[in-house]
Amino acid sequence: MTPPDEPCVLVVDDDPLMGRAVARLVRARCPTDVATSPVEALARMAERRYRAVLCDMRFTGLEQDGAYLFEQVKATDPAQAARFVFMTGGMGDARYPDFLATTGCPVLDKPFTPEALDAVLDPLLAE
Repeated sequence: MTPPDEPCVLVVDDDPLMGRAVARLVRARCPTDVATSPVEALARMAERRYRAVLCDMRFTGLEQDGAYLFEQVKATDPAQAARFVFMTGGMGDARYPDFLATTGCPVLDKPFTPEALDAVLDPLLAE
């Protein structure tokens, strides 16, 4: 499946302030949706294809995390999974560095600059 005609980005972060801040940066370039959980993100991705998925790794108080979301998407739509960019605010769980190394997806360490965000989004939005 090809990317959507109109570029759109999905921001997935359980911290509403962070999600809105990232979305605000991206909205300057293209339409942006925000999800606060992997389950909500899966529902949005069932309705729409995204040029990029900016996904936090850890979700406080939830069993699902960014790895769960990625694996669910990869199992049903590998092309969409290849459009993930992971955002990390610290690797408190030892499994994340190994997981991230296997995905081949870019990783943004929080806090990141608008320039770092643009650098990972540019190739995905250009396709």
